[in-house]
This record gives sequence, C-alpha cells and structure tokens, in this order.
Amino acid sequence: MKTPRNAAIHTSYPETPPAFAIILPETTLPGNLSVEQILLIFAGILAGIAVLTVVAGVLLLRRAPRQAFFLLRQQTAATGWRVLIVALALFLLAGSVRLFGGNVVFQVISPTPSITLTPSVTFTPSITFTPSRTLPPTITQTASKTFTPTPSPTPFVPFNIEQKFTSNVTPDPLLRVGPLTFARALDPNQQPVLPATVFFNPIQKIVFVHSYENVNLGVQWTMIWYRNGELFFWDSEPWGGPAAGFRAVTKSISPDFFLPGTYVVEIFAGREWKQSGAFDVVGAPPNPTFTVSPSITRLPSQTSTPTRVKPVPPTSTATPSRTP
Repeated sequence: MKTPRNAAIHTSYPETPPAFAIILPETTLPGNLSVEQILLIFAGILAGIAVLTVVAGVLLLRRAPRQAFFLLRQQTAATGWRVLIVALALFLLAGSVRLFGGNVVFQVISPTPSITLTPSVTFTPSITFTPSRTLPPTITQTASKTFTPTPSPTPFVPFNIEQKFTSNVTPDPLLRVGPLTFARALDPNQQPVLPATVFFNPIQKIVFVHSYENVNLGVQWTMIWYRNGELFFWDSEPWGGPAAGFRAVTKSISPDFFLPGTYVVEIFAGREWKQSGAFDVVGAPPNPTFTVSPSITRLPSQTSTPTRVKPVPPTSTATPSRTP
C-alpha cells in the first residue's frame, strides 16, 4: 500500500474501547457493600422475621380452641393476636427502612465520591493529510460606511393636537394599556378574527383591540395614527367609559383603500404615552372604476336675424314768422 504524498505518518496504538466508569456518589462500608445494599439486606431480614412471626401467630390462634380450659384458650388467642400485631409492625419497619432509610443514613454520614476511571489510551489519527497547495486568501469586501440606526425617541403628542385638548385631568399613576391586536374584523364577542401584523390589499377597514385598567374619568384620551412616519389620523376626547375593561377600535376609510406602508398607532393618556402598535399593508390598492353618467346637454336655440327698417326721412315743420 502506497503512502500518499505530503502525508505525515504517526504511530497509533491498538484500538481498545475506553473504559469509563462513572459511579454515582455513595457511601461504602466495610465488606465492599454500599449503604443501599446494607439497607436492602436489613429490610429483607425484617420482612423474613415478620413472615415467621405471622406463621407463629396463626399457629397460636389455631391452637387456642383445642385447649382444655377456658382461661388457657383466652390466653393463647390473646398471645396469637399480639404476635400478629408484632408481625405487622415488623412489615411496616421493613418498608420504612427500604423507602426512607437511605435519606436518614445520608444525613448522618456524608457520602464520598467513588473513584472515576479515566481512559488509559489516547487515540491519535494514524495519517494526517496536509494540503499540497495553499490557496491565496480571498479578498473580503467591506462596506465603506457603516450605518448605525439611531434609537427612536419616546412617542409624544404633537403640539397642534395638544392645543386642542379639552381636559386637564392628571392620569392615574397605575393606568395601564395592554398590547394592541390588529385584525380585519371582529366576531360577535368583540374578539379579533385572524389577528395579524401584515395585511394585503384590497383593505378598507382595520380594527384593533386592547385591554386597559385604572383609567380615571375625564382624562384626555388620544389616539394617533402614522403612516410611514407621517400623521395619518388622530382622535382625542375626555375619557367617559369604565375604569377597566376591553376596548375595540375600528378605522374605516371606505370607499378608499389603505395605501401600502407601515402604520403605527399610539395611545396617550393626557400627555403620557401608554402603548403603541404597528402593522403593515402590502400591495397596491385597486384602481377606482369610474362610471360615466349621462348628462343633459342643451342645444342652442334658434335666433331670428334682425330685419332692416328703412329710416324715415325727417319732416320739416314750418314755424310761422311774425310780420312786422
């Protein structure tokens, strides 16, 4: 057998399986017996004694009726019952030793870990192949500029919307608003049907639901919609509902359609931001179809052409003159 070129030959040891022996920590006693084995033997001895005691008690109870005297029969029967009670106690003791003896012993005697064997032979590959040619390193293109995204600021109420607030009630410090869940419709129990974060056109209505708690009466409740970072819709009014519950909001722009983009909904209590949610609309909306309705066009009326009127020659009127 030929040895490949550029191959390094190493001496290998005969293959023998490594002997790993991992033994759980346990306390060993003289005689190469563990505590578990000692307890098992002791429980077996107690169970054997209990069986013999049961046999002795049964024999005493069977012998009692054959006694000649009444008092002797009573004493024999009582002794048989006592022996059976002792047998029962021995059975209970054997079970306790088997179940709980190990825990009691290990509380008194601290366990010592046994010796863990390590493999005696370390295997090394017999032949190590080295490449005959070293390929030149390839050029890794790196970007000339690294763009680091800037952290988004905390949402706030725009000044033009804040100027239209009609309530100055301070929000309760324990006021909480749950996450927003978006869907295209609600079921009869006001729960979202097929909730999602991506919707495909055509779509004319979006609903979202959320929970809330500790909303004090009269606090200014503001909901602002953004599309691709630009103000899309807003609504603000003093709160007049219950202090806690479940709220469903519907946004419909029918007969128009939602334009594609990323929509963000922000909820404020007073001037404090409480919750935000976002969803995406994908796909261009359908083109509107225009229906041509007939219109009445009035035709121009006929106009008569004027006729020439002959001018009347002026008539001279003689004025009488006075004669001297």
